[in-house]
Amino acid sequence: MTKVVQLAMLAAAGLIMTGAAAAQPQAASPPAMRVVRFDAKLDAQIPPRGPDGHFRPAGSIIPDAGSDPVVGENRPYPYGMVVQSNILADGTFSYDSTAKLAGGEIHMKSVYPVRNAPSPIPGLSHTVMTDKIVGGTGAFEGASGYLQLQTLLSGRQGEPSKLEGSFTGVIFLKTVPAR
Repeated sequence: MTKVVQLAMLAAAGLIMTGAAAAQPQAASPPAMRVVRFDAKLDAQIPPRGPDGHFRPAGSIIPDAGSDPVVGENRPYPYGMVVQSNILADGTFSYDSTAKLAGGEIHMKSVYPVRNAPSPIPGLSHTVMTDKIVGGTGAFEGASGYLQLQTLLSGRQGEPSKLEGSFTGVIFLKTVPAR
């Protein structure tokens, strides 16, 4: 074979291989994520159980100074919670909650049944709750993550009560790649 024929065969083989490689499906890369640290204070009231049997605590979330702008400034934002009526005989309960922040709403659910425990301070109950972020609106659309909420609750069950506490955790936000 002449060198010209050999070179032509090599070039043709290279084109075929390049075309075959281009035809291979590319593995999808995971979506870009943004991690937002969330630290905030909670100040809420718990009214008596509603006619549907649910409790609906409502109040404010105040992000800590220096929070990510998507979370908000160091000022109150509305917070609402629906405590399901299936409060079990052992005193545990579950809930759904919504936090309305600067960038939109975060929707959360309790990860496991919650129990109020006695506090060393007379007349107060202590609760530690873990919330799973299950989405949201605005900047929080498709959000995920976990938040922990520690609270002190004043008042007796079934009576209006004061709920104070703090959130801490991380929020994972999907980001749109730059074009």
